[in-house]
Amino acid sequence: MKEEYFSNAIHGIRTPVNTIVGLTVLARRTENIDEIGRFLTKIEEASYQLIATVETLSDMYQMENEKIYLESNEFDIEELLDSVLDMVYVKADAKDVNIFLDLRDVFRVKISADRFKLAKVLYNLLNSAIDFSQQGNKVLIRVHMKSSRELFFSVATDAKGFTEQKVGILFGADSDINSLSLCRGIVKLMGGELAVECAPEKGLKFSFTAAVHAEKRGDSELIRDLSALRSKILVIENKKEVVEFVTRTAAEVGGTVSAAPTLAAAARYLLHGAEFSSVIVGFDMIITDFALIMGNITRYVDPKNIIIFAKNNHHSLAQEMCVKSGYQAVKIITVPILPTALLEQAATGFGLKIAQSFRTAIAPDFSGKNILLVDDHDMTIEITTGILEPTKAKIFTAKTGLEAVTAYTENPDRYDAILMDVQMPVMDGLTATRTIRATEASTALTVPIIAMTANIFDLDKKSCYDAGMSRYVSKPVSVRELYRVLSEVLN
Repeated sequence: MKEEYFSNAIHGIRTPVNTIVGLTVLARRTENIDEIGRFLTKIEEASYQLIATVETLSDMYQMENEKIYLESNEFDIEELLDSVLDMVYVKADAKDVNIFLDLRDVFRVKISADRFKLAKVLYNLLNSAIDFSQQGNKVLIRVHMKSSRELFFSVATDAKGFTEQKVGILFGADSDINSLSLCRGIVKLMGGELAVECAPEKGLKFSFTAAVHAEKRGDSELIRDLSALRSKILVIENKKEVVEFVTRTAAEVGGTVSAAPTLAAAARYLLHGAEFSSVIVGFDMIITDFALIMGNITRYVDPKNIIIFAKNNHHSLAQEMCVKSGYQAVKIITVPILPTALLEQAATGFGLKIAQSFRTAIAPDFSGKNILLVDDHDMTIEITTGILEPTKAKIFTAKTGLEAVTAYTENPDRYDAILMDVQMPVMDGLTATRTIRATEASTALTVPIIAMTANIFDLDKKSCYDAGMSRYVSKPVSVRELYRVLSEVLN
């Protein structure tokens, strides 16, 4: 078992590392911007694979030694799905696999559970489903609340040919050295059970439940404004999963949907005088005769109320076609999209003001905020500063825990948040945090101190919290995760 364990681990690490090194060499050899962009996209995908492998090894070690435990974080389900989908877009696009969402009773629902372990299980299952899919296959993510205490997830691919024997071979059913057994262990900790179903003609499906505490958020001003409009939406799309998703999302704000699975059906709706407040159209439906079709649609609907659904790898092409045809006001949305993000994008066409969030802005606005970044590695400081630059926050730096303590005590009211590395010379981040918390400064107990560390064991996280840290961000730093955590403590 140890031999197989290390063999799988080495393969899981060497493969993405080889990709990263090789593509970096190729990128240096070319001056073609498009080629460099493709190489960087593949390097990003390989990096996610490497991170997932390292984290899986860590979690398996902790589970084997009974050192893994559950945290409790408050989050919303869309936020969880958004972060997971962000890591698999590239792979799904490369294989031409379509990802669809079926979300029931989860709109504007706030959850208390271990967000990171839920994300880990969902990512592993979704990543596996994409791996086992072929070109043109569908992967469906279904999430719904069975009760306020139980959350249901399933990930299914319609790839054919799966039998129980084949699934056993693929996942090493007789061995504990695989990501599926890790997922089973985490799900069991969460009070649920991971099930695997397969049928040669139907495909492969993973499903599990998790014990959570859920409550519905109150309606925002935007939701109330959208509900008052009673929108009528025409969806021109031949994928029934997309139509069903839009229909359920529109229903959340009192909107109704008419489905046109063909261009001829859409034409009949418009020619016969049906009035629509907005139109959603799949890019694949209009790509072959874009200018003509868009010209016909815009006779009946204002371009600012038209939304094009495009896969991630078609987004740039759709934008280019809109610009060339003079339809800059048309919105282009990467699918799959989450309900709140879709409603926010639709709202702008009606002139409604939307709050900037991690879904509607790549970088949140931290204008006027001061952040102390503490790390002994120049490269980490350069990268993190670059990530934070678009937020308009002012960044101060320190290279040891002692420098951080000195900077804080000299001007304790200056800093709105501290990003603290854990392992540093002279004084480590844990000691620095305890020292800051023990000072008599008015903000000593309230200033957010966020751990940034490559330590990924749960016990390492616990020591960060025990030292007085407010949040935890793992290295390599995820841009989305860093923005999310800082938004929580600064807003």
